[in-house]
Amino acid sequence: RNSMPKNTARRLVQRIDSLDATLVASMAMEVLRGHGPDNIVRNTAAMSHVLELLEHTTGAHRATPLLNQLLRHPEKRIRAKVTLLLGKINHNLKWAEERLHDTDPRVRASAVEAMWGVNTPEALRVFDLAVQDPHGRVAVNAALGMYRLDELSAPDYLIQMLAATDPMRKAGAAWGMGQTGDPRFVPVLSSALRDTDLTV
Repeated sequence: RNSMPKNTARRLVQRIDSLDATLVASMAMEVLRGHGPDNIVRNTAAMSHVLELLEHTTGAHRATPLLNQLLRHPEKRIRAKVTLLLGKINHNLKWAEERLHDTDPRVRASAVEAMWGVNTPEALRVFDLAVQDPHGRVAVNAALGMYRLDELSAPDYLIQMLAATDPMRKAGAAWGMGQTGDPRFVPVLSSALRDTDLTV
């Protein structure tokens, strides 16, 4: 499992349309059985692959009970992946809003990303809350969600983030602008090329 490239695994699952989420869930349970302090790194890598498989299986919603268990996984990256997958499955906006109180910014950012494309007033409320998040990744994901809903304030949020003092927040804003492909951002991005921080 560890030697198979991710893109190969993805193509394999896409070809096997009948692969059932319950099969992938059983694979995840096998990984969890071997969980322990000495195996955390190995199991984290294995679980990441399992979650990627699950994302491309048919009927992934049937693995929801397992995914809910994995929200308590000790590894932050796993919790973030699970949050993104669960959010895409259920599109439960109240659930997403509750995730905004999580202490891990990865989880908060994943909850916001999972709501991209949901065009409702409730989704906009989630984005409105998250765009004020102190962590740049969360705020940028929220601004992108707003942009995809044609919210007029979204470009202004990204421009404000690019003018911040935190290099990571500025870099995130530049990434978000690039995701939009909007030529209106070219002038401010051109100015940011002169930033002395290589991250930006």
